[in-house]
Amino acid sequence: MINNEEIEKYRYFIRSNGKIIPYHSEYTVGVEKRKEIGNDFSSIEEAEKAVEKLKAIKKLKDYNVKFNLDFVKNKIDFTYTINNPLLDVLDGEEQIFNNMKTIFEGEE
Repeated sequence: MINNEEIEKYRYFIRSNGKIIPYHSEYTVGVEKRKEIGNDFSSIEEAEKAVEKLKAIKKLKDYNVKFNLDFVKNKIDFTYTINNPLLDVLDGEEQIFNNMKTIFEGEE
């Protein structure tokens, strides 16, 4: 049985298929490259959250959502357009809102 001290020595990364892979923190092959792109996590929960964010980003791309940021006097004007005729406007807005919430929830 693995004790808590041993569990704390594990880190996690996400494979291209979305599977979360644990590795021992003493294993160093590829770690720096994963850290460079933000694919290195201290807990499985943190990695799972990142997978959900990636899925939400993919959905927004599938909806062909375009974002316009206008920086004026320390204020951000955030607007978007939906270029997908298959999405009902209200349904699309709800989906976009939910995916944006998934991506940015807890961010400051």
